[in-house]
Amino acid sequence: MYNLIEDYLDRLCVPLVRRLSYHERQRIRQEVRDHLLERVDELKSQGVSDDEAVAVAIKQFGSPEWVGTLLLEKHTQRPAMTWWRGLVLAGLTLVTAFLLTVPLAQPFAPPRAVMLQAVDAMMWTLGDLPPNLPEAQQLQRTLLQSRLPWGWSMGMPPIGWKWQQADPPLRAVEELVVQRYGQWLGKRLREDWLQTRPVEDYFGNLRFAVPRRTYPVSICGEIGCQGFPRPFGTHAVDDAVLKLALPLLALATLAGWLTRRLRWAVGASVVAVALSFPATLLLTYRISSAEPARSYEQLPLTQAVRFMEDIAAQKATLIGKAKPILSTSEAGLASDGERAQRILQLGQLYRHYAKQYIAAWQQWNDASVLQKLWWTFSYHVLPTWWSIPAGLLATLIGGGLGVIARVWGWRMRHYLIYRFA
Repeated sequence: MYNLIEDYLDRLCVPLVRRLSYHERQRIRQEVRDHLLERVDELKSQGVSDDEAVAVAIKQFGSPEWVGTLLLEKHTQRPAMTWWRGLVLAGLTLVTAFLLTVPLAQPFAPPRAVMLQAVDAMMWTLGDLPPNLPEAQQLQRTLLQSRLPWGWSMGMPPIGWKWQQADPPLRAVEELVVQRYGQWLGKRLREDWLQTRPVEDYFGNLRFAVPRRTYPVSICGEIGCQGFPRPFGTHAVDDAVLKLALPLLALATLAGWLTRRLRWAVGASVVAVALSFPATLLLTYRISSAEPARSYEQLPLTQAVRFMEDIAAQKATLIGKAKPILSTSEAGLASDGERAQRILQLGQLYRHYAKQYIAAWQQWNDASVLQKLWWTFSYHVLPTWWSIPAGLLATLIGGGLGVIARVWGWRMRHYLIYRFA
């Protein structure tokens, strides 16, 4: 009976060799022996035989390698391990806090993107007018003024605005723009790259080449007016959340592997949640501060649309003099005579969504501060709290993987020692 206990204690102390002193190992061995003997006496008092009582007590106490590894982790405080634990948990906290404040919608949500894509489609359908015409010069100035700068406003305010669809005739034009916009933008970028001639410019003593364009490639800059959210089932899921969720889960798993302390991961999650509340204030201020820039940029954009509509309605002959950017087949037209009508339809599509866009921002401006904070919290922060249980689960999995890997590492090491030593 006692041989089984001593054999169990020998295997339990294997992970402690060269890690703890001899006297510390003997003290741990005596404590474990006392616990086992107490459990054996309890089982024997219940009528269990001696051999069976020892076997049951050992089984209930756990695998000797696993218990030895846990005892080693408990009795060792290595500086390197402590440093790595702090580093990983700090990274877990920062990434979780940042993930909780990432907006679920990019600046150009699909209806907002369609509104801006319609302006690009009008510009490309009209084509490049001869530069000597007064209308061409005025259009050039208007389009350059209507370009949206880098780091433009947040797009739509987080009020859960329900977009109204356009009428069936305009809906067909909208579907055409959504389907072919990427193809149109790619062609425009290729042609602009081949036709644009760089002009030398100076900045102090530095000389560099700056491209000079008659018309902008897109009113949204070089990247175009793309809508980022992609359908995922019945909801729109932001790719940025998914990309940041993977590092979060990896950090949580690594934290569980290194620490084997679930309470530390819980503490990091609590800190991340606490940081999300002041981040809500900052994000609300950022959205509200985007309103002046949005109002300033909306007026030139509307003027550019109105000017191109005037050309299509009153000076349709100028369209025949323009150098087309999109061919009739690419634009979905039967002939060049339909270009003026298509420009007018695109202008109507722009105004349809522009009215709703302005109304949404007006509703945001009329709301109280508490209402704005609740909108921002419920739309940007609350839906991302799913990462908390996912991170805790990953920490549990990582802790279990760490224990299993450590146990099997010790088993393989001592198997090799006993086999080949």
